[in-house]
Amino acid sequence: MAGARALLVVALLVAVSLGQILPTPPPGLPAKPVWPEQFDSPFGLNWSLLGDKLIVNATSHLYYDYTIEAQLIDYPELCFPFAFPGSFEYPCQLLFIPSGIYVTAPDAGIDCCLLDAGVGTVPPEFLRAFIFKDVEDANDWYGNTYECNHWVSGGGFAYWTSMEGLDIQFKDDDTGVYWNFGPFNVEAQDPSLFDLPAGNCSSPCFPTGSDPKAELRPYQNLFQRFQSIRH
Repeated sequence: MAGARALLVVALLVAVSLGQILPTPPPGLPAKPVWPEQFDSPFGLNWSLLGDKLIVNATSHLYYDYTIEAQLIDYPELCFPFAFPGSFEYPCQLLFIPSGIYVTAPDAGIDCCLLDAGVGTVPPEFLRAFIFKDVEDANDWYGNTYECNHWVSGGGFAYWTSMEGLDIQFKDDDTGVYWNFGPFNVEAQDPSLFDLPAGNCSSPCFPTGSDPKAELRPYQNLFQRFQSIRH
């Protein structure tokens, strides 16, 4: 499940960069933003597979509280496609706490399952692992285009922050998943949002030793048909 760990931990890099920065960067390079310790943010989930757009700007929401090392990702329309087999057909929630990453998807018959043990939320200084690449345009949740600093990390991960200090877009490795951010709400979060759900949360979301990306390939044509009906 090491692959799922790499995909999911970095897949949830989202948020705000107001008022806090890392130490002064070398001359000519932009400063790296740092998240607030608590905030929430809506975003659009986008996913392409083999060149086909399968999820387009599905409404999603991130809740983040690093004071308790927790984050919750709510996908009320369509789930992150690597959460469990066929997850892109259902709503779901992903909970990151120190004991692991947990998924709930009642519409799919999943009260609670374990995506990866011992993997908590990402720290506010996540961009320490990224380097500045160039300046290029990226779109937010509303389709507004911003001139952005483009940050990249190993494995194909990328992140875009606007010249005005807004977080605009995140690219998740080679999964075809992008997050396009909306406005940010910097305030204390309700700690009950991050309670472990009821159910057998020790049950794995994927069979032991399986490859989440390989699990998705047989669904491609099915999801194309579903998407054509939805739009």
